[in-house]
Amino acid sequence: MTGYVAETGHSILGADALLELYKLAGWKLLDVRRVWANQGWPNGNPETRHHAFTDLVRFRGHWYCVFRVGEDHAVTGSSGGLRVVRSKDGETWTSVFFYQPEEKSVDVRDSKLAVTQDGRLMLLGYESYRFEPAKSMFRSRWSKEGEGTDGTIGRSMTWLSADGEVWGGPNLSDVAGNTWLWSCTWHKGAGYAIAHSGKHGRRGAIYRTGNGEDWELVATDIFPKDTEGKHQGNEASIFIDADDSAWVYLRNAPRINGRLSNIGISKPPYTEWDWSRQTTVNLGGPKMLRMSDGRIIVAGRASARRGGSGYGDSQTAVYELDVKDNTLHRIADLPSQGDNAYPGIVESDGELWVSYYSCHEDPNPEGRRAHAQRSCIYLARVKI
Repeated sequence: MTGYVAETGHSILGADALLELYKLAGWKLLDVRRVWANQGWPNGNPETRHHAFTDLVRFRGHWYCVFRVGEDHAVTGSSGGLRVVRSKDGETWTSVFFYQPEEKSVDVRDSKLAVTQDGRLMLLGYESYRFEPAKSMFRSRWSKEGEGTDGTIGRSMTWLSADGEVWGGPNLSDVAGNTWLWSCTWHKGAGYAIAHSGKHGRRGAIYRTGNGEDWELVATDIFPKDTEGKHQGNEASIFIDADDSAWVYLRNAPRINGRLSNIGISKPPYTEWDWSRQTTVNLGGPKMLRMSDGRIIVAGRASARRGGSGYGDSQTAVYELDVKDNTLHRIADLPSQGDNAYPGIVESDGELWVSYYSCHEDPNPEGRRAHAQRSCIYLARVKI
């Protein structure tokens, strides 16, 4: 897989693209193109047919997109690796980083990108030891402390690069060991990450780093509680405003009186969280962004609206949050279907650049179940 070469595609925003555009304050979808796929798409090496779980960042005049490469969605024990690709213009992409453990039952996934305060590119990833023999290897080395409620165990790690080409790592933190750090943002010299599984993260935890390598625990039990007093939630996207307010959008938050307590707000030192803001939208793999004009954008996998098997007709959707009444206005459904979403979002020159993955171009002649479909990485440009 280290010698793997991908195929990129021209714009797919044409007659064959499944697209619904919700016009809101001048939003306009400008372009959607395939960024990465199997060589010889839709065929090629079955070990690299599933590309998923993206993030996107602008760094030193280039676009960087990270994603997982594997055989499927990681439900069968197949291995997965992380790939970072780079582009000057968003059209031609080259691989600048790839990581995959030697042990095939170790899965690396849910990677995120961020720019540190000292101007380095940071890659955050998670090694999952859900399957044997990786699980036994992990237990013998680090014990069972911190296993998730579903028995999953793993370790978060980072890599750092000053130029986007030479990477140092992986860096493993003892404090955040066996904890799933799912997203990260940098603010006033420190990086903050939300954890949703592991020895500190089962009920939600927030960590802080000063160098992108070592983490310290800030607070635990930060996720909202349901009517029985139990903390709920998992994947969480975080950003911090200029006034130091931290915002989080949470997947699978508790539903109370028909609404989800999925928007959290906190002030320094970020130990107490207010989850009174509620919406009706539960997004898989959410990404939350504060734009330069103050508006808040949220994107992710929107649940199927018309049923169906597997992921049904779920799509990668982009929303604008009205903070006055906590309503998410749907801006656009990006061309997508089945196993999809986990977007990265960057605001640039009056546009939103959105990375995501989808199976909608998979002809699926063998009738594969949703988790085993072939997926590609896509990039959408939305005019603000």
